[in-house]
Parts: sequence; structure tokens; C-alpha cells
Amino acid sequence: MTAFDYPPLTAIYEQIHYPDFSQLLEGIEEWNQAATIVTADSLPHHPGKIIVTTRHALGLSWLFSQLKERTIFPELIAPETFYFTLAKAVLNYQYHRLSEAQKCQFKGKEKAAIAAILGDNLAEVALPNSGINVNCAAGDDATPQGLLQSAIAAANHMWLNSAVELFVYGTLMRGECNHFLMEKAQFLATDAIANAELFHLGPYPMFVSGNGVVYGERYRVAIAAIPTLDRLEEHPDYYRRRWATLTSGKRALVYEGFPQYVEGYPRIVGGNWKGRS
Repeated sequence: MTAFDYPPLTAIYEQIHYPDFSQLLEGIEEWNQAATIVTADSLPHHPGKIIVTTRHALGLSWLFSQLKERTIFPELIAPETFYFTLAKAVLNYQYHRLSEAQKCQFKGKEKAAIAAILGDNLAEVALPNSGINVNCAAGDDATPQGLLQSAIAAANHMWLNSAVELFVYGTLMRGECNHFLMEKAQFLATDAIANAELFHLGPYPMFVSGNGVVYGERYRVAIAAIPTLDRLEEHPDYYRRRWATLTSGKRALVYEGFPQYVEGYPRIVGGNWKGRS
């Protein structure tokens, strides 16, 4: 069994190798979301979208849906970036299974797209406004598992190598009791969030929407660390993780509390947990 670094990916990998995997595809529609189209039929060019043509369109669409429903990738990485990266991995998989004669048939825009994102070039590139439509379906295997595994491997690579910015304002800050969980994170700057009020809940603080400013620290954190922080903050039941724009103008994840949990607790008027008394 292949084990991936993010457990939901391992669970999905195991499913694609079920003997009755094809039964999971009943009722699945071809994927057309987040600037990515998966199809079994050749389609005309779609500006701003990447098109993957494959005989295994339903299997790949199922996989994309599972990644949307069962993982936190869409919460942490822009969906257009996430699915474009997966589509690029699938096209690479197909392309490397074409014969040299088949590769030579690509002309014009298709050849330019291959030079940009396929072949041996796996560098990070953005989806061009013109879109990408390179039909490499002739490189499909008879069964879908290899193609689907290429997308799962790309997701695992993102899990290990992607990071997000995180704003912390309590026990995760430097000098506080849970800062050890941030030891692999990169400190970026002190920062603050407006329209917020900070409350003293004893061993830790909680901020909720309000009329003040809450001060803290901004870090770059590996997305692989987010599940551990989610467990600490009891997301989404006690705190909820969301994106926010800070007073610096930077966009970062924050763990925000719920009003019912701060009732009866004192407010830290200055908005700084380090200045608590």
C-alpha cells in the first residue's frame, strides 16, 4: 500500500484501487470548476481555462470532487491554482506516454503550451489568460489508476511544499506556552486585525468581531501544520479558521472565536494578549 503524507490522500488512493472502483463513478458528472475542465471529448478552446481530455474523465472528475469534499486544500490554496496544478500533472503523465511521432503532431498553440507546462518542465507556472487545451488522451493507460495517482502525487507534493500566512494573537506567539508549535514557522512581522475585540478566557484569549484592534504576530506556516493547529483551536467548533485582511494589508489565516464563548469574560481593551493583567 502507498502511504501519502496527508491521510485523506492515502484513503482516496486506496479507493481508486478497489476492484469495484468503477461503481463509485455512477452519477458522476465531468468536472468543470475552478478554471479546469475534464472531458472525454475534444472541446474547443476555452480562454482562461485548462482542459484535460481523457478516456478516464469520470474517474478524474470523481477524484477532483473527492479532493474538494474530503480535504482542506480548497480552504488553503486558491482552487484555480490547486486544480491547475493537478491538471498539469495529469497532462504530464499523458504526454510522457505518447510516442515520439505523436508528440511531433502538436503544432502552434499546443506546442507552445507543451513547452510552457509539459515535457520535462515541472516548474511552477501560472495558467495563461489564453487558457490551455492540449489533447494528450492518446497517452492514456487502459485503466485509470496511473493517471489518477499522478494527480494524487501532485496534491501530496503541494501538501509538503506549500505554505500560508497565519496571524496569531495568543498562546502561539513568541514567549507563550504553545509557541513550540510554531518552531518550524517563519516569523514575518508583528501585525494586527481591525474590527475585533479580545477577551481574557483565563489560560488563553479569544477574539470576536467588534470595534477594536487585536495585536499579534504574522507567520508563514506550512499547510501540513494546519491540522495540528486546528486541533489545538478546536476548529470549527470553538474557534473557526478563516481568511482575513490585516491592518498591514496582508491576507492571512486567523482563528476567530464565537460570541457565545466570551460572554462573562473580561475584555482586554488594549487588544494585546502580552499586555494582559
